[in-house]
Amino acid sequence: MLEIYTPGHNYLTDTLIMWGIVRIVQECCDQEKSKVIGQGGRYRILLEAFDEERFANVFKTALGEIINIAQVSDLLKSGKKISLGKALISERLQIGLDKDTRNGIVRVASNFLHDTPQLGVFTVDHVDKMMEGRLGRGDLYNLYIPLSGIYGKYLTGEYQYVDKPYKVCDHCILFSMLGFDSMMGFARKGGERIYSLLGFEGEAKISELSHLLNQLWYIQGETLLSKALRAKASLTRLAQVFIMYLMMPQATRSQLPRIGWYMIIFSYDIGRTKRVSGFQIVDLVPIRNLIGKIEEEYSYLPRLVELLLEGASIDKGGDEVINLLAELSLNRNLYEAFRVLRALRVVVDRIDDKKRVKRDLLNIIDSSLADGLINAIS
Repeated sequence: MLEIYTPGHNYLTDTLIMWGIVRIVQECCDQEKSKVIGQGGRYRILLEAFDEERFANVFKTALGEIINIAQVSDLLKSGKKISLGKALISERLQIGLDKDTRNGIVRVASNFLHDTPQLGVFTVDHVDKMMEGRLGRGDLYNLYIPLSGIYGKYLTGEYQYVDKPYKVCDHCILFSMLGFDSMMGFARKGGERIYSLLGFEGEAKISELSHLLNQLWYIQGETLLSKALRAKASLTRLAQVFIMYLMMPQATRSQLPRIGWYMIIFSYDIGRTKRVSGFQIVDLVPIRNLIGKIEEEYSYLPRLVELLLEGASIDKGGDEVINLLAELSLNRNLYEAFRVLRALRVVVDRIDDKKRVKRDLLNIIDSSLADGLINAIS
C-alpha cells in the first residue's frame, strides 16, 4: 500500500492537490480498497494495488490534455518562456487563470515533459523537507493566487514587512493545476472570477470520488451564477454556495458519500489589480440537508432558483429570495420560512404580467413548496 499526504499549505491548495492526485490514481489502483481521509484541511491518501507503470502512462495522457507538449518544447528551445501560457489547451485553465499564472504553471509542467512525478514526495513532513513556505528557498516556485487564495505576499518581522512570496515545489504546482482543471468551478463577471471547490472531512473511497470527478459537478451552477451576476444580482456568499450545490446534477448529489463536505469559495480579480476579495469555507451539511428536505415535498427547487435569477426577476428582488433560502439553512424556524414565501410572493406580484418568467413561476409554485419549507424546519 502506498500512503501519501497533501503538504499542509492551506485548505485550497491541499484540496486542489488531492483532486489532482485522485484524477490520475483513480485508474492506477484498486478503487474500492483505496481511500482518501480528510482532516483539518489536509488529506491522507491510501492506495491499494498501486501500479506505477500505469500511473506514468495515465499522467502523460492527462498532461497532454492540458498543454500542447510539442508547442512547449518549441517555445523552450526558442527561449520564449514568457509565452509558455500560449501552449495551454485546457479551456478551463485558459479562462480561469490570469496570464502570469498560465505562464507559470506551464513552465512548471515543462519539468515533467520527459519525467513522471513521484508521489512519494508527498510525505507527512513534505513542507519541511522541501523547505517550502514564506521562507522557502532553493528550487521552488511562487504559489499563484488562484491556486492558493492567499492574501498578500508579506512576511512580518520585527518592525518590518518583507515582500516574501509563498514558495512551493514543482509537484505542488503540478497537482494543483491538475486539480484546478478537474474540479474548480468558477463564475465570471468582467475581470473577476468567483471560484468554488469541494473539499471534505472524513473518509471516502477513490471509487466514490471518481464519480464526482467524472460528472463535471460545477457546469450548471457556474453558468447560472455567471448569468445572474452579469444581471447585477446581489447574492451573499452563502447564496452563491447554495446555488453551486443545488445546481449540481441531482444524480451526482444523491451519490455523494455521507461525509463532512464543505465548499471553498473566493473571488479574485484576474485583471491588473490581481486582488483576492473574500475567501470563505462554507459547511455544506446544513445546505445539503435543507435542500434534501425541501425536495422531498417540492421537486421544482432548481427550476425555481433558475427563474428567480432571470433578469426580470432580479429586477423585482428575486436574488433576495435566494439569499433568504440560503439563510434558512442556518436559521431553520417558521418565521424564516415565512419570510421566504412572503418575499417570493412579492417578487411574483411585481413582475409584469406580460413577462414569460412570471407565467413560468406561477406554473411551478404551489402548496408543495410551503410543505417542503415546513418539512425542512420540522
